[in-house]
Amino acid sequence: MLAASIFKKAGYSLADVTILPVGSGKSLIAAMDNREIDAAMATDPTTTVLLMAGRGSLLLDMVTFEETQRIFTGEYQFTGLMTRADVIAARPELVQSVVDVFVKTNQFIATHSAADISARLPANIVQDRFVYVKSLEHSRPSLSLDGMVTKTGVANNLQSQITFASIHSTAGLDPTSFFDMRFVLKALGR
Repeated sequence: MLAASIFKKAGYSLADVTILPVGSGKSLIAAMDNREIDAAMATDPTTTVLLMAGRGSLLLDMVTFEETQRIFTGEYQFTGLMTRADVIAARPELVQSVVDVFVKTNQFIATHSAADISARLPANIVQDRFVYVKSLEHSRPSLSLDGMVTKTGVANNLQSQITFASIHSTAGLDPTSFFDMRFVLKALGR
């Protein structure tokens, strides 16, 4: 979906390129090194590994708000914590507990250095500590400080789904109907 939006902004469509699924991490890096692909959409640590080795260059870095503005008018909602309405209704205390953990994690990441965070994680998660720290430092601007979702971020996500043709219109779709901040606000003490 993001690729479709990026190409549309540049005056092209997905029909103008060939999309090859190469996975992520080592398989994506191998595809770049072997010239099987000319460009890729990647996340960290893959992006940082390619940049640090001089084996790739960023054309667009959507971890920052400024770069995201090159494609969308406002922020873009990349991720979220999802469940069904019946789960919220039946188990609100469980939902609150899970949201509390995510909000605390967002706040911890926002208030600690990448080196401090990596030092507290198990070695099998971090793997190469230097790469992990550099990746987290690079990705940090894209991470929520508090878990809040915005109407603009969701509306831009919906627009990218129209561009990709996974939905046909946002007519009648209120972006605020896709998220419920009650639990996040409670976790934040608001």
